[in-house]
Amino acid sequence: MLDPGLVDTETRKDFNAAYQGYFRESPVGYGMEYSDAAGLMLAALDSGVRTRRGMDAWIDATDTEGITKSISFDAAGEVREGPIFVLQVQAGRFKQVASVGYETLIYDCLI
Repeated sequence: MLDPGLVDTETRKDFNAAYQGYFRESPVGYGMEYSDAAGLMLAALDSGVRTRRGMDAWIDATDTEGITKSISFDAAGEVREGPIFVLQVQAGRFKQVASVGYETLIYDCLI
């Protein structure tokens, strides 16, 4: 089941409602992030990208608002900002156990 804490913006609420309407269940795990990734690729294709190299360049240059966060990438290919969702499998299902900022995660990993 989708953590209610994730459904806190209109975009996320709309996604959750559309998903439930179509599949008759709540999105699980990384469903919103999967949708963001698919949306990026579809937008690149809509813009005329037709090669792997072109896709890489288009995604590297993107700066867009996704369902989960603002999406733009640094030189290492990491998302520049926004929450990082930490999920754990509990009773055979993904459950969000934390949401941390990118800066917090990087800082904590360096100490």
